[in-house]
Amino acid sequence: MERILSDIRSVPGVTGAMVLAKESLNSYHLLPASFTTNSIKEVGMKLLKLSEKMPPHSRLDLKFDNGIGLVYNLQKSVILIFGRSNLDFSFLGVILKSALQSIERKLEEETPKPDQIKDLSAFMID
Repeated sequence: MERILSDIRSVPGVTGAMVLAKESLNSYHLLPASFTTNSIKEVGMKLLKLSEKMPPHSRLDLKFDNGIGLVYNLQKSVILIFGRSNLDFSFLGVILKSALQSIERKLEEETPKPDQIKDLSAFMID
């Protein structure tokens, strides 16, 4: 996942990227150092809520005072890309064609299949 995020981040104008797996709620990110652990969690929670209201396989463009955000709502993940207003959209489009598919494939590999799920019915927490 780190390589995929690095590819996205290598696009001129991209300042950060975050992937949130919808099933496991794991997040993967390559963000500026100004993002704290708490701010990443907050963004992740808001991103998940936003994805629930978005149509499947859709994109939402966000505008900020100092840049833009792009939200991609996929089947297994929701992706947020931060960028400056001079982001190279042509190059980003080329990179995302393979990156979005790679992210979904990687998350598919991480999702346990029904026959791989262990019986946890005997497990108890006091």
